[in-house]
Amino acid sequence: YLPDEIQHETDALSDVTRGLLQQKGHQLKALDDSYGNMQAVLWERSNNRVSAASDPRGIGVAVTAD
Repeated sequence: YLPDEIQHETDALSDVTRGLLQQKGHQLKALDDSYGNMQAVLWERSNNRVSAASDPRGIGVAVTAD
C-alpha cells in the first residue's frame, strides 16, 4: 500500500522499537492524530483459526467462537 511507510501514533512505539524498524529499512511517520477505536481480526486459513483484538482505549471487546 502506498505510501510505503509505517504510520503510527506519536507514543505508540518505543525508541528501541523505532530504531529496530529503521535498521530494517522501514520508513516511519508519526501522526498528529490518534487512530481512535480500532478492532482487528486475523484468520489463519492454513489451520482455520480466528483470533481478534480490541483497542483497550475504546468501547469494543474481542470475542471469537470456538
